[in-house]
Amino acid sequence: MKYELRAWRPDATGSRATAHGAEVALGTDPARRPDALDPVELL
Repeated sequence: MKYELRAWRPDATGSRATAHGAEVALGTDPARRPDALDPVELL
């Protein structure tokens, strides 16, 4: 089985991740969410 996941930070206020053609926005801005994690930690 092959699985590919891609995550990136387009700007300082959030991140995006894709897998199997689906894309999700991730709330990773520590200024808005004190419990926000680094995108790598979310994966």
